[in-house]
Formats: sequence, C-alpha cells, structure tokens
Amino acid sequence: MGTNRPLWGLQWVMIALGLAIAAALLLRGSYLLGLLIAALAVARVVYMFGMTRRRRSRRDSFDAGPVRGVLRGFARSELIVAARIISLGPAQVRRSFDEGRSLAELATGAGVPVERMVDAVIRDTSAKLDREVAEARLTQARAQQVRARLPLWANGLVHFHKGDLQRVRGWG
Repeated sequence: MGTNRPLWGLQWVMIALGLAIAAALLLRGSYLLGLLIAALAVARVVYMFGMTRRRRSRRDSFDAGPVRGVLRGFARSELIVAARIISLGPAQVRRSFDEGRSLAELATGAGVPVERMVDAVIRDTSAKLDREVAEARLTQARAQQVRARLPLWANGLVHFHKGDLQRVRGWG
C-alpha cells in the first residue's frame, strides 16, 4: 500500500462505480451485461486483496533482507569453519556439496556431532559480528537482529543441500 495509496483509493472508486452501473443495468432488465460488470467488479476486489497479501509478504521478507544479507556475507567463511571441524579441506567440502551432501551428513560421516558444528558456526559468526560492530561497519541494533536469527541460520547452513533453494522456490 504505502506509496500507492492514491491509486488504491481510485481502484475502490472504480469498483464502486462498476457495481453501481451493474445494479442500474440489472434494474433496467439488461441482465447479461449487468451480471458481467458485477462479476468483473468482484474479480477486481479479489485481485486487490490478493495483491495486498502479496505486497505484505514481500514487505516482510524485505524487512528480514538486511539481516539475511549480513548472514549471507558470512556463509562462505563459515563453510570453511565447518570444514575445519570435520577435518576436510574446503575443496573436499565443496565437491561433496556439489554431489548432494550437506555439512551435517559430512559431519555424521566423520563422527562429529552436528550440534558441535552448528555451535562452532554460531560462535565464529558471533565473533565476526562483534568485530563488525567494533569497527563501526555494523550497528549494535543490526548485530542484535542478526544474533536473533543466528541459530536458525547456522542450523540451516549445516543442513543445506545443493538444490534446496530451487525446490523451495518450486524450480526443482
């Protein structure tokens, strides 16, 4: 809504006008045209509510955007941290990931508890956040927002499989 508020009101005026014309046509006996215009007005209402819901969900995802962007910037270095925990080189981890294995599966195969890997990723990312705040590249408020999402993000990073994102978006 926000910036499109004038257009939003205009759309409601057009819907009301369409329903008024449909009612007038129905009263005059022009049933086919009146029903058609009324159906189009109702379809427009349904469309507008659908757009409102879509706009709201998109806004909610943008609200998480800066946090997601900060965490995305840490992902590559955290993969290296995870690789060290399971005593594999980054190239081996990347090759295994390309073959469809997650870090959690690699850890299990190496006899390393998955929780240990998740905790290490959280600790390392938290330390990096502290450095970012100390060097004034990140505000304390943003760092707190990132820390709030950190356990979920670290768990997702460790359990992520190649192709998960495409499946979530419906491409897989």
